[in-house]
Amino acid sequence: MTVEKQILKEFGFAMSTFLQPPHRYLLQFLQRMMPGKAIGEFAQTSWNYLNDSFRTTLCCEYQPHEIAAASLFLAADKLGIHLPNQPPWWKDCHTRYEDMAHIATTIADLYRQPAPRLLFVHGKMQDPTEVPTFMRSPSDDGSSLINLIQGFYHVLSGQVLVDGVSLEDLDDEWLRAQLGIV
Repeated sequence: MTVEKQILKEFGFAMSTFLQPPHRYLLQFLQRMMPGKAIGEFAQTSWNYLNDSFRTTLCCEYQPHEIAAASLFLAADKLGIHLPNQPPWWKDCHTRYEDMAHIATTIADLYRQPAPRLLFVHGKMQDPTEVPTFMRSPSDDGSSLINLIQGFYHVLSGQVLVDGVSLEDLDDEWLRAQLGIV
């Protein structure tokens, strides 16, 4: 992130100097609309949508308070929370309904991306009590398996197949470019 900011700054895009994060608006709107009420799940869901908005160009197209209002709109819809219509709640957020709807649609489109191809790992063990080496203990976080698949570790015995091709026969850099690690 620091390197990206430096590159943008060198090109004259000092974004952080003039773009305000919308999070403070979200908190203000929540406090005004639902004073004294328990808003935990509503606030968290709104916050999550707000964070997801940074995966788009919305922060360059709209004001932060408009993005915050759209996040509230999405969270209320997801959780079945009815927000006041008289007067329309989005006007209290100084947002036009059309802008809010466009922002909300853009954020919601992130969830309509095609599902990623998943890698299913399975193996045959001679002894049912045998534990595969990449799962040494219940506390193992799975990083050994991920490192194995990316080619950072090598198979000592047996083989790992990716679409029927041995992992040893695949180019490590090509394989890493095909993977999405979450």
